[in-house]
Amino acid sequence: MLQHLANLVAATTIAGTLCAQSEIAHFSFQNDDLTSTQPDFATVSDLNVSNSYMFAGPSADRSLCLTGGWRFNGGTLSFTVTPDASTSIDYTELLWDPDNGSSSDPTVDAATVRANGNVIATLNSLQDESYEILDLTGIAALQGNDSPVTFEIEFHGASGRDPYEIGRIVLSGGVCAPNVELGRFDFENDDLTTAQPSFANVSDLQVDNSYMFGGPSGNRSLCLTRAWRRDGGTLSFTVTPNANTAINYTELLWDPDHDSHADLVVDGATVRANGVVVAVINTLNLNSYQIIDLSAVAALQGNSDPVTFEIEFDGAHGYDIFEIDRIILTGGCCVPEITSIHPTELPQLTNDCFFFNGDCLDTVQAVKFNGTSIPGGSGPYPGAYGDPFYTIMGPNQIKVCPPQCLPVGTNEVRFVFPNGEIVRNVDTTLNNTVTVLCQPQHQVGTEQCVFISSGPQPGPNNLFLGLSNSNSPSVLTGIVDMGIGDQFTNLLCLNAPPGECVKLCIGVIHPAAVGTSSYFQAVAWNFGNTILPLPISPVCESQYVN
Repeated sequence: MLQHLANLVAATTIAGTLCAQSEIAHFSFQNDDLTSTQPDFATVSDLNVSNSYMFAGPSADRSLCLTGGWRFNGGTLSFTVTPDASTSIDYTELLWDPDNGSSSDPTVDAATVRANGNVIATLNSLQDESYEILDLTGIAALQGNDSPVTFEIEFHGASGRDPYEIGRIVLSGGVCAPNVELGRFDFENDDLTTAQPSFANVSDLQVDNSYMFGGPSGNRSLCLTRAWRRDGGTLSFTVTPNANTAINYTELLWDPDHDSHADLVVDGATVRANGVVVAVINTLNLNSYQIIDLSAVAALQGNSDPVTFEIEFDGAHGYDIFEIDRIILTGGCCVPEITSIHPTELPQLTNDCFFFNGDCLDTVQAVKFNGTSIPGGSGPYPGAYGDPFYTIMGPNQIKVCPPQCLPVGTNEVRFVFPNGEIVRNVDTTLNNTVTVLCQPQHQVGTEQCVFISSGPQPGPNNLFLGLSNSNSPSVLTGIVDMGIGDQFTNLLCLNAPPGECVKLCIGVIHPAAVGTSSYFQAVAWNFGNTILPLPISPVCESQYVN
């Protein structure tokens, strides 16, 4: 039976899993104990059982048997997940797998599942040998959670002759830690393997010249032997992120060590990531560990593709072999998050933009405004004036400039990341007066367009555009009071297209206009209900540049 929780809780605002899904807790009872395998990003407490139990079954199929008292009185299984510091978890599934090899007649009357005391599911009539999966993705409190969470399965009694058996309990989720070990080669077992992180696969270390292992059990080293002193050589390994996972790489460390001598010096080393040089180090002295800062390498931030790291040594001089105690690569999942928007609303015509603030926003791949992809660039206008665009201001901010003349109402802004999407809404309002918007600096040789809005004036309005190269006023007392046109002697009046917010193009600007300005002012005239003096906009100046 699959229990869905969508009708119990509100959906999250993030579409798609932003972290790699992995097992957080796995109780398999194979060793006749109640402990879970421990992930590398959290601590999972032992399973607590509130009534009598035993273990039964063959070694490969051991089960937790909930015995006599459970059939009559029920009981509770519980455990707690405590994320490591600076780690958040998106919980996705809780599974338990009943099993009874001898008979299938125990039936649990009901079960209640809680997270930190809050009911997240109620199940009735649980049949033996029918596993349960609870979908946790719609529970807002269990998404991006960096606090301890206690999961509790309360059984309310069972019918049947035999004990109710559970083969395993598995909790899964997406885990994004900002800085964890991705690969660690410490050579204690005379091999070149590394512990595997939860959100990537790391290949074995490749050594392209002769080597051996040396040193005592507690201080084993990889020894690069004579050929290395003469010719140098390369160590390499590859990190392959899990599907739907992006990694921010932070540091690569290796720790040379030699207990008996300190006279061996490596002539130099080059560090590459996917063949691109990320560091060059000259004269590596023995007993001096190296840390390569990867956080500023743009190609290694928010990377969802395999990355091969390579350390190429250029040879050494001295008497002894070159020893390396350990190689460690650190990094973490990048978790895009939008925490605030400023402002949350803008008028139909504006040169202002929305600023979305949060974390890991520099990994954005695309931005869609009301379902249409918009260009990215440094601005102020990477496309035509008045077209929408976005600018990545840094890891904590994205600027989104909306298109002009949007309808009044709510707009959807969708941010597309390598491993998911975030959706936020912003609002468009009327301008508080008749408005004309022109490009402050317009390049000659290109078409110039301006935008006009009737603002709050009751309509329907006919819109007119006044154009002049003089900012001396033109006044007809009681009728119109304009700030341009030199008393109508230097004034061109254009009819705007129909509508309350429109775009009007005046043509390509001749190169001879460089260094001059045009002044624009809009007039709104409701022929059916004329208001005098006629409502006009503030003056907009556009300077012409090369």
